[in-house]
Amino acid sequence: MKKSVLALSVAAAIGGVASAPAAAQSSGSLVFNPAGVGHILIVPYFSTQSGNATLLNLYNTDTVKGKAVKIRFRGASNSDDLYDFQVFLSPGDVWTADVRQASSGKSRLATSDRSCTVPANINGEFITSRLDQSLSAAALADETREGYVEILNMGDIPSVSGTTTLWYATKHATSGTAAGTAPCTRSILDNLSISDPRLDAPTTGLMANWTIINVPNTTVWSGEGPAIEARSSTGTPIAGANVYWPQQARAVTVSPISTRTADPLFVGGYIEPQEYDLPDLSTPYIPGACAANCAHVQANALSASMAVTVVAGEYLSSPTIGASTDWVISKPTRRYYVAVDYEGETAADRLVTNYDDNSQPLAYYYREANTFMGSTIGAGKPFQACTQLTGASWFDREEQQPAPGGPVVSPGPREEAPYLCGEVSVVGVNSPTSPLGASLARVNVTLPTGFRDGWGSVTALNTFGSVNLGLPMLVTQFSKATNPQVSAGVSGTFGAAYTARTLKRGTVP
Repeated sequence: MKKSVLALSVAAAIGGVASAPAAAQSSGSLVFNPAGVGHILIVPYFSTQSGNATLLNLYNTDTVKGKAVKIRFRGASNSDDLYDFQVFLSPGDVWTADVRQASSGKSRLATSDRSCTVPANINGEFITSRLDQSLSAAALADETREGYVEILNMGDIPSVSGTTTLWYATKHATSGTAAGTAPCTRSILDNLSISDPRLDAPTTGLMANWTIINVPNTTVWSGEGPAIEARSSTGTPIAGANVYWPQQARAVTVSPISTRTADPLFVGGYIEPQEYDLPDLSTPYIPGACAANCAHVQANALSASMAVTVVAGEYLSSPTIGASTDWVISKPTRRYYVAVDYEGETAADRLVTNYDDNSQPLAYYYREANTFMGSTIGAGKPFQACTQLTGASWFDREEQQPAPGGPVVSPGPREEAPYLCGEVSVVGVNSPTSPLGASLARVNVTLPTGFRDGWGSVTALNTFGSVNLGLPMLVTQFSKATNPQVSAGVSGTFGAAYTARTLKRGTVP
C-alpha cells in the first residue's frame, strides 16, 4: 500500500518502521522494508466471509536464485494454524492463488499455478484440527474464514547443473514443449531434510500483493504484504539462516524446542510440534549462535519493529452514501507471548503465556494486556484471548469530540477504549454492519449523533519495568460507500483501504 489510495505499506505506516530502530540479534537485525521486498512477508488480513474471496500474488524478484517458501494461513481468533504448505519459486517466478468459501462453509484454497509445491496438490479446504473441538461444525468452519498469512523464505535455490538437482526440479523451462513448466521432481522435493544442504542461506527478494474482492457487492480492497528484511548493522540486506523444515507430520525432536519456536503451546508441551509447524515467525532467522531463548529474541525483534503506542485512522459512516468503516488490527506476533489451550478446564487454565506459564522473562509484549478471556469480560468469544487498549479519542470533521451531554469544543474527554479480542481484531466505527462481513472478532464503537465522519486514535499500553513498549499491531482501515445517484444496472459500490498512521511509536527494550 504505497504511493496511492490503496498503497502505503502497512508495516511502514502503521509501525513507523521505516525509521524505527531495529531490535538487534547476534550478527544482524530484522527490519521492515518500506520498499515492500524482503525475506519474510505478512499479509495482515484474509477473508472469505459474506461473499469475499482473497487473492494472493507472491513474487520472486531475485532473477538469479530460486526460493523455498513456507506459506501459513492462521486464524483470526487465536492465530491457530489453518493451512500451510511450501512453494518453490524459480528466479523471477510468480505464484498465485485464491481463497474463497467452499460449500462446506470452510475456506478453500485453489490455484492452477505451475510453480512446484509440497505437497504436490495444495488445493483444498482449510483444516480445523488445531481449533476448539468443542465448537459445532458450522462454528469450526466459520473460524477458517478470517485471519492472516505469514510467508517465509526458508532458503535459496542455487543454480547447479544436472537433472537430479533441486535447481532442475524447480526451474521452469524456458523453451521447447515444456516451456513455462517445472519438472517438480517428487523424489527430490518430498525428501528434503532439515536445513537441507542443497539450499543456500535465504536472501531478500520476495514481495506479495493481496486483494479482497466481493463480487456480489461489487467491492474490492487491495494492498501490499509488509516485508521484513535481515540486515547488517549498516542497513545492508544479508543472508538469513537456512530454516528449511520438511512438510512432514513427524514430531520435532529438537530440545529445547525454544531454540526453534517461541510458541507457548509448543514450548509448554500443550501441543506436540510437527515438522510442518516450522519455521514460524519466531524461528531464529539471523545467523549466529542460538541459546535456549533465541526464539524469544526473534519474536521480540519483530514485535519491536511494529510496536506502537498511539495509532490514528479515519472513519466514514455518513448515511447519505451508505458509508461504513472497519479498522482491522492484526497482531501477527502475539502468538509468541499468549496462546489458548482449548483443553483447559477453566478460562484461567486456557490462557497460556510465556512470561507466567513458561517462565520466560524475555517475553516482553502482551503481558498485563492479556489477562482477559472473551465473554468473561463481556466481549469476544469465550475461547479468544483479549487485549484492552488503554485509550481512544474521536474527532469529527470540525474538531469536535464526543462528551457526555453532547459535543463540546475540544479537547474533550476520551471515550472508553475497546477490548481487542482475537488475533486479528476488527473494530467497526458507527458501523453495526461490517463492510468486510467480519464476524469472528469484531466490536462496533458507536459515537454520538452527529459524529459521522472524522478521525480517531487508540492508545496501547504494555509496561515492561517502567517503560511503555507499546504493542505490535498492523492497522488497516477498510471503508465502503455507495453512490445513490448511479443509474440502474450500474454498480455504485466503492471500497477503499488505507493504513493507519503512527502518532507515537513503541519503545525498543
